[in-house]
Amino acid sequence: TVSYTVVARRPRISKLRQTAANWLEDRRPGARLPIGTRFSFSLDQAATVTLRFARSASGRIDAGRCVAPALTRATAPPCTRLLGAGSLTRSAPGGDSTLVFTGSTTTGRLGPGSYTVTLTATGLSGQPSRTVSLHFTVAAPTA
Repeated sequence: TVSYTVVARRPRISKLRQTAANWLEDRRPGARLPIGTRFSFSLDQAATVTLRFARSASGRIDAGRCVAPALTRATAPPCTRLLGAGSLTRSAPGGDSTLVFTGSTTTGRLGPGSYTVTLTATGLSGQPSRTVSLHFTVAAPTA
């Protein structure tokens, strides 16, 4: 008899792009920014894609870590913290995919601010891809 060993490959994410790095969550009179963005990427195999969103916040270095600002750390060096802001999980076929995103995540809507989105693809074998990321800004509404 002949036996075969199947070696599962980690999925690969490539060509990650977004249509707008600065956008609004909804239409405002006179607004010149687009509503939301589109994330596009390519996968070398069918996978479940998880997008994790983190908001940038100011902080101060304390004991080698970036922590929330406080009066006791007022003179410590500044840093940027990333605070979890929700996630999305979608199935995607191999090849090119596009996800329309207008700011809704598992924990609600993203407010105005700067964000990092990281994408990870998990293949049928359960192995995760390397993480890739983009940065974007949700603009504050204007009156």
